[in-house]
Amino acid sequence: RGAARGAERSAVAQIDAHRRFHAAIDAAGPGLSDILWRVACAGESLAAAEKGLQWPARAGKLVLAFALDRVADYYRIN
Repeated sequence: RGAARGAERSAVAQIDAHRRFHAAIDAAGPGLSDILWRVACAGESLAAAEKGLQWPARAGKLVLAFALDRVADYYRIN
């Protein structure tokens, strides 16, 4: 019985974490979440992300900064 409650709490915690994660990514907004996901979550280099998104060289740094600013605002980190 205790193990079942622990598993249930774990499942609820995972669902909550999943929601918080996606809310933070969504806070970056369309167009910004792509670079954010590739660099911060998938571990791609900026150059690889720019190439994958077919962006000009060095464009990713600026766009990633905007995305990170929005996520910081979402978490109220200023």
